[in-house]
Amino acid sequence: MHANPWVRPSEGVEAYLITVATKLDVMGTRFRVLDPAAVRSVLERYPRHGLKQSFCETMSAQAKMHPGSRAHFYTRVLGVNAFIRRAPFED
Repeated sequence: MHANPWVRPSEGVEAYLITVATKLDVMGTRFRVLDPAAVRSVLERYPRHGLKQSFCETMSAQAKMHPGSRAHFYTRVLGVNAFIRRAPFED
């Protein structure tokens, strides 16, 4: 369920938390509500190592290999790679 565009807590707390965390990590959703010092601390400890570029390449490759898949929907219909590239992270 975590790959659904929206997941409510009532649909499963784990799926909801993974969805929210993934949206933050990949697209920067709700980034601005986080404490900047906490963000710096996490990124220093766990650098992203080019996550945006890698994730875009992976999503595009999956979409090409699997038409009709969730990756295809996200990249071709929703244009998620543009959101990923605009995420408020340096890489």
